[in-house]
Amino acid sequence: MTSSQIGSGPTSALLSYLPAPTWIKNKRAIINVKNDNDQKCFVWSIISCLYPADQNTHPVQKYTRYEKTLNLDGLKFPLSVKDIPKFENQNDQIAIHCIAADKDRSFSILYLSPHAHERRHTITLLFYWIIRPSVEKNTTHT
Repeated sequence: MTSSQIGSGPTSALLSYLPAPTWIKNKRAIINVKNDNDQKCFVWSIISCLYPADQNTHPVQKYTRYEKTLNLDGLKFPLSVKDIPKFENQNDQIAIHCIAADKDRSFSILYLSPHAHERRHTITLLFYWIIRPSVEKNTTHT
């Protein structure tokens, strides 16, 4: 695993920034790129692994200059977990794993790349749950 990433999104997609739950943030093992103005959490998470910032790793401005290094042709954002294989097919040096941190602080596997042992970069993305008091349904975040 190259790195664990956090971003945000609806139940089946990687969307935009929301703060990580305290229990995850306190582990200091994630990068949560702060992309407030777009729905490309997936892109910024991948780029933050490929081109790590030396310090202050959270501003999206640290990564925007590298966006064209990825082949994003035909992908729609926010990216759905089911579209990760398409991303991998278009970016043949990158393998993606995706896990979810559940409300009860357990983890489940959403996607395991079949290419993990044959590609230069293997990146693990982390979805997490946020329950907003003003909203009755759960929202998943990556």
